[in-house]
Amino acid sequence: MAAEDEVRQASEQFYAALNRVLHGDAEPMEQIWSHGWDVSAMHPFGGRILGWEEVRASWEQAAQACSDGQVALDEMVVFAITEDAAYTLGTDHGQGRVGDDKGSAPKDNREPKRKPRGSGKGSLLFGLLIACLALLLLVGPLSSAKAAQRSVDVPCGADIDNVINNDPSGTATIFVLGADCTFTASATVVPKNGDEIHCQIPPTGTILAGLWPLAAVDPSTRCTIQGASTLATVMKPQGYFYGEGFTVRGGDFKGSAGTGVGIQEGQMSNNSYLWRVIVRDNEAAGISVGRGTHDEVELTNNTTNPKALGYIGSGIKSAFEFSVQHSYIHETQGNGIWCDVHCKNVSGAPFSAAHFNANLVVNNGRAGIRWERIGKVRCGSDCDPNAGQGVIENNFVHGNGRESVRGGIDVRDAQDALVRDNVFGAATYAGISYPPNARNVAIRVTDSGRADRPDLYNIDVVNNRLNGETITGCSLPDDVVFCSNF
Repeated sequence: MAAEDEVRQASEQFYAALNRVLHGDAEPMEQIWSHGWDVSAMHPFGGRILGWEEVRASWEQAAQACSDGQVALDEMVVFAITEDAAYTLGTDHGQGRVGDDKGSAPKDNREPKRKPRGSGKGSLLFGLLIACLALLLLVGPLSSAKAAQRSVDVPCGADIDNVINNDPSGTATIFVLGADCTFTASATVVPKNGDEIHCQIPPTGTILAGLWPLAAVDPSTRCTIQGASTLATVMKPQGYFYGEGFTVRGGDFKGSAGTGVGIQEGQMSNNSYLWRVIVRDNEAAGISVGRGTHDEVELTNNTTNPKALGYIGSGIKSAFEFSVQHSYIHETQGNGIWCDVHCKNVSGAPFSAAHFNANLVVNNGRAGIRWERIGKVRCGSDCDPNAGQGVIENNFVHGNGRESVRGGIDVRDAQDALVRDNVFGAATYAGISYPPNARNVAIRVTDSGRADRPDLYNIDVVNNRLNGETITGCSLPDDVVFCSNF
């Protein structure tokens, strides 16, 4: 049987079993999975589950929550990573029931709505329903392929850039770093397509704010990759990449794009995934040209060189759609999360939009989250037909803007963003108190009036909890800025 046929067969078995889960029966799903210690799952509500016992428990919980459901996969495409590893992409759609509430999962939800989404209870039920309908969309069919990867131990004291960069092309390798040591990279570490980097001891995480599945997590790692003193970019993955449980630090800013960076993701595929990775102490950006999903990551103390401010200074920055969820973004001198220059629509982007969800974004020098210079209409000389869309939701945003008052969330010369269900004002989480955002500005939605930038348009600001803070821009016409908050 051809490899592509085997992958398609595995996908068919998975979706047949998933339909049984949606009717309350987890047994078929248990039959098709590997029961090994190294099997893993990443469900859409966040986090990576490792080991058969945890994976099995997750399916049993889903079966207990769901009933009367069905799901189907359309337009599936098989992508080969190597001769013995592949992944699939497609669009699933279906419906199901959580308790007494029934709903459906649409094929495409990238268009921001012009009205509030409703109560928190409805949003939670919708989230549970999506979890029932879409569990393991990214990883389920990959379980057999993952087992085929080779594993290479990288002991403490090894030359990490030499080991990873000289690994043969065409292989999918899991590099396992020795725990409780720091690896000094004298050259940029370049994982190849299909590679993974893990720490020998898995990372841990502590919930800082919110309740699952809308919680922000502070990760802790036991492995560190440190750039040498003059290394401009510490890591630059190529193609599909998965990383977990390590810290990256030390990018040296040389005054040009792509320098002073912990992880440069420009050549990374949009289905790549970082889980419980810490990126800190870089002179410009923690992560630049962001791609893929960043789940339960920590980005802190980046932009230590003030010359990078207003340029790429940030925890994470990109001009392409990407996702940050359940993460801790704090104490960076620039913006916390930043997408600009049209935040371009990309094939295979997580959630079909730039999606910043359930993060604790606190004490950053400029905006906590910035959506800037993005538009495809009403934009004079600066239109891009591939301009992306943004969903900024369920974040805990406090104490930002101490160096430049831009609001906790800043929308500037931009279009097509939905800003909803975020929390502002003074707050205390896990025993730590955070002040309001500078000058009590929760959200700033503004247009500079410049002819060489897009006009402000189609921004929805709804259901945000301001807790005494203010919004700039709600006096504009509803087709420009629509506001409904409390």
